[in-house]
Amino acid sequence: MLRGLRLLLLGLLLPLTTVADVFVPEELQGWEGWVLQDRQYRGCPFFFNRGASEPGDFVCAWPGQLDIAVTAQGARFSQQWTVHADTAWLPLPGDAAYWPHEVTVNGERLGCELLVIAAGLGSRRLGAMLGMDVPVSPDRGQILVTERIAPRFSVTSNLVRQTPEGSILIGATSEQVGEDDRVDRAGLRNVARLGTTAFPFLGRLRIVRSWGALRVLTPDGYPIYEEVPGHAGAFVVTAHSGITLAAAHARRLAAAIASGRLSGDLAAFTSARFQSPHAPLLH
Repeated sequence: MLRGLRLLLLGLLLPLTTVADVFVPEELQGWEGWVLQDRQYRGCPFFFNRGASEPGDFVCAWPGQLDIAVTAQGARFSQQWTVHADTAWLPLPGDAAYWPHEVTVNGERLGCELLVIAAGLGSRRLGAMLGMDVPVSPDRGQILVTERIAPRFSVTSNLVRQTPEGSILIGATSEQVGEDDRVDRAGLRNVARLGTTAFPFLGRLRIVRSWGALRVLTPDGYPIYEEVPGHAGAFVVTAHSGITLAAAHARRLAAAIASGRLSGDLAAFTSARFQSPHAPLLH
């Protein structure tokens, strides 16, 4: 029975690990890197019963034996992986409460000189792993999108804005509903009412779609830029408007983090401001 099982597994794995040889004309060979940019998974083995067109059809990392040793002081694990791409995500044992403190690959310890936690709403959970409270919470916004029309607005506002293609975006709401990013009738009705009150002609346009998304907000709505206490070289960065603040992030903030020290005006944006009983709150 065991021998039969081994043969069955071998028969299932052979189609998986077969990679088709594709002929590339000589005049096109210099373009392979450009064509495969962000699509390196196409060089990985693929499932025999799938179309080999989507990332999920390919297997770029194949797990081997996992060994775990647990004692009263902690646990150690080791696992063999076969990786078919230059980069691949490998899941590690553990969760938010118990997670690996040291990871080595081929005998080399993984590490970095600087670490930036900029994971949106996930920053709160990641910060907690380092003993830091990152006070961010979700704020849902819903918008309506109209059909394309000729240009009507020469400037943008926080209520309506027209895309270069001609669609008009109306909204958005500000709702505290947890991590629910779905649209609902009440929210969209309010968006439509505000939009048509300010610009009545919007009531004559067709709505082609709507969507909801989550803002990442601190209690006062301003960013947090902070080095994690007790962890030199680890920083937390969180901000709602990555577009508005892009210039500051790309120039001043990035340079400060690269130097290993937040100083000057950036030092005012730590989470310590929320510990005061008179801390400003977003209304």
